[in-house]
Amino acid sequence: MTDIISVHEAYPGHYVQFLHLNASPATRIEKVFGSYAFVEGWAHYTERMMIEEGFGRDKDSVTAAKYHLAQLDESLLRLCRLCVSVKTHCEGMTLAEATKFFQENCYYEYKPAYQEALRGTFDPGYLSYTLGKLQILQLRQEYQQQEGANYSLKKFHDTLLNHGMPPIQLLREVMLRNGAKSGEAL
Repeated sequence: MTDIISVHEAYPGHYVQFLHLNASPATRIEKVFGSYAFVEGWAHYTERMMIEEGFGRDKDSVTAAKYHLAQLDESLLRLCRLCVSVKTHCEGMTLAEATKFFQENCYYEYKPAYQEALRGTFDPGYLSYTLGKLQILQLRQEYQQQEGANYSLKKFHDTLLNHGMPPIQLLREVMLRNGAKSGEAL
């Protein structure tokens, strides 16, 4: 789990994003203003991308499976946060119900489940991890289709990170030639 969190927080997550941003041709405004869904979505996306690209496979198959399970565990937490955020703020879910949701769906004991539920009452970015990750994955797929044989994961990441930290909807309009696709974003 610690290695997956390091992917999220450092390499190639937040730290690499910060380094790339400083070295990018982005304008000063693009470097200062950012979307929480982009920032957290990027870091959460990198967890999955690293597993897809073979992180942990150089060890034995049991260790590789543990890395994958740790990444899936983090994804499950973020999915539960997304659900609880919507249910709490749009459907009247109570703190007790949210706590129970984390216990039943994220398999947390009471205290960590309560803390996650409580965070959902005051953190507006709580749902942004999953939302941003899903938007980046969708953009990657469409960018890959657009680029065809010229596509590379490095090219996608460099292009994505060269524009600062805008809402991913705006990146879609910059990165995809077919502007009509931008209306199909999550």
